[in-house]
Amino acid sequence: VLRQIGRYDESADMYYRAQLFADSIQTSPSNQVAVLLGVASVYNAMRDLENAKMWWDELEKRLSIMSDRDKFVFYNDRGNYYYFSEEYEEAKRNFEQAAALTKGKPEKEWDYYTALGNLAEIYITLGDNDAAESTLNEVEAFGRRVNFPALLYYVDSERIRLELQKGNKAKAMEI
Repeated sequence: VLRQIGRYDESADMYYRAQLFADSIQTSPSNQVAVLLGVASVYNAMRDLENAKMWWDELEKRLSIMSDRDKFVFYNDRGNYYYFSEEYEEAKRNFEQAAALTKGKPEKEWDYYTALGNLAEIYITLGDNDAAESTLNEVEAFGRRVNFPALLYYVDSERIRLELQKGNKAKAMEI
């Protein structure tokens, strides 16, 4: 909760305390993954990319012991790290991994469309307009099906960006 409300320093401190406690009671490495994901994500949120990289690299060593849920968080949030670092091909690879982990699983459809939304932005950034358009269509259909206005607003924002990138100012203004 502290991270979501912008109290990053307190959030990082809580995660560090949890990690120290986990170490002191000799918790298994797989049980420590959630804490490490939290620390890495806090550094992402602070845009402290140097420290975030250190934690993501440590987590990558633990991929083989992660649950699918933890792997999704790893790939999606590490994709964000690469996005913030302007390493868009790596961001794309991570978001694709996150989507692949959740595709076709009804209980994971929100995760799937979260990853697709991130991918759409990466496709636009990389100039892959066809992939961006196709992905935005898929995300929009989901947003309409579940009646989630915030997601539809996001899709429209990305469509504006896409149309401007293609030089279609009138279409962007129409959206």
